[in-house]
This record gives sequence, structure tokens and C-alpha cells, in this order.
Amino acid sequence: MVGKAWLRALIMGAACVLAGVALGACNGGSATGTKTATIPAAKVTAPAPGAKTATAKVTAPPSPTTTMSESSLAPSGRPQLPGVISDCTAAPPLAERSAVEPASITLACADNGLGIGDLAWSAWTATAATGTGRVWANDCAPNCAEGKLHHYAAAITLSRVQDTTKDGSLFSRVTVTYQTADPAAPALDDFPLPMPPE
Repeated sequence: MVGKAWLRALIMGAACVLAGVALGACNGGSATGTKTATIPAAKVTAPAPGAKTATAKVTAPPSPTTTMSESSLAPSGRPQLPGVISDCTAAPPLAERSAVEPASITLACADNGLGIGDLAWSAWTATAATGTGRVWANDCAPNCAEGKLHHYAAAITLSRVQDTTKDGSLFSRVTVTYQTADPAAPALDDFPLPMPPE
């Protein structure tokens, strides 16, 4: 009987230590530090011959702690880079919202008659961004309302970073190098990028 009581105390004490290490709940202990628990000895009024009371001391290894700086928790996982206003035809404030590596950029804010779509970026740095895309352009013949959109494959470079009060750093120019044999497309174009009102 005495042996069973001692064994029960030992098992319950060990379970408490293990639960305390895993959950930080044993005797108000913490899961991040070292946990020492003493298992009470069984009280024996008349010990059996050869029986001993014992105190077991169990030390749990310290749990590893991980610390993260706030910058490592940033969603982008990289330093703040210049953006570009990609959809200036939207209603404010969306028309002034900047993006990094957007899928398209509207260049003619009034009628969306000029822009770049299907963008695939190969580099986006603090000073320039490069990629490829398809330029759409309204030929405005006989007028822009009745004109047709034409599409041209092109290499794209964003440059001239400007600081703005509303959106931080933004690219302000785009250079388009056309990659088409269409005679209607020039070899090179340079356009201002939309900027937020100051």
C-alpha cells in the first residue's frame, strides 16, 4: 500500500512537471525558464522493511526563446522601396495609392487611353525598376472617343524617384522601348508617371 502511494505521488509529480514545462501551468511556473519541482515523499507511519521515502527532483531543460525585431515582422520582408501610382483613373483615394511591382500602370488618367499591362518585373530597386509588358495606346482616330486601342510589346524602365508627402518615394518617369515590328510604334517613348496632388 505504501509503495502504491509513493508511486502515485511520483507519477503525479512528474506529470505536473511535464505539463508545467509544456503549458507554463505547473505551480504558476513559466514555460520559458527552468522548472524545478519537488515531488513530495509519501508519508509512512510504519515503513515496511527496506522501504524508503524519497524526494525526486526533476529539472526541465530551458525552452528556447525566439525574439523578432519589428522590422523582421514587416509584411514585405524588405526595405521600403519606391512605388508607382498604378491606377490614376480610380476614384480618390485609390487614384493616389502607390504600389510596388503592379500588374499594370495607367498613364492617361483622364480617359485610360495609354498605359502598360501584363507587367513582369525583373528588378525593383531604390533607384530604378525594369521589366516587360504590353503598352496599350488609343490612336484617337478620328477622335479619342472613337479611336481604337493598339497593343505593343515593350521593355519598361521606371526612374527618377521623387519624395512625396502622401505616398513617400515614387517613380516619376517611365521609359518604353518597343519590341515590335509595327511601324506605328516608335522605337522609344518617355512618359511622366502619375503623381499625387501635393
